[in-house]
Amino acid sequence: AIFGTGLGGDQHAGGLALFRVFNRGLTQAQAMALMTSVEVPAALKDTLAVEYMVNEAVGVTLKDSSGKNSNGLIKVAKHAPLTCSFPTLQSP
Repeated sequence: AIFGTGLGGDQHAGGLALFRVFNRGLTQAQAMALMTSVEVPAALKDTLAVEYMVNEAVGVTLKDSSGKNSNGLIKVAKHAPLTCSFPTLQSP
């Protein structure tokens, strides 16, 4: 993932609520399972290096919720309320 200045010179303009790092590569099926579940599957718990819930919107410390106490530090970022909107689907 590219954060900051991307390949085209533009910056990430979206929100980030959860950031996980694993100590090995994941299969496509494992990555897809992570996208559909809040919890890390039991088979991947031992490979989870850090897990940051980036949606706290206060302070500069990223608390590691993986249980490994690898807290991080937010630099050059600003907190903003997380809002989501979905387009209205219309049938043809």
